[in-house]
Amino acid sequence: MDHKINTLGFALALAGTWGMTVVIVGLLGHFTGYGVSFMESVDALYPGSGTGPKGILIALIFAIIHGAISGWLIAKIHNTVSD
Repeated sequence: MDHKINTLGFALALAGTWGMTVVIVGLLGHFTGYGVSFMESVDALYPGSGTGPKGILIALIFAIIHGAISGWLIAKIHNTVSD
């Protein structure tokens, strides 16, 4: 059985999932105050991000790039090891 992961598909899936997670928690933090500590951690990872609209957009851009690169690497490593 061939258990290869589509690298582009996995990269896009992880980019979308991580990007939406950051946006949802950022909006929750902006409107309700819930998840602010998570967004402070994200701000330490992605400079310029925060719970304001501009900060959430910056975090989204960084999260999509980070998720895509991480997803591609994970799939590539999995495919190499599983050969």
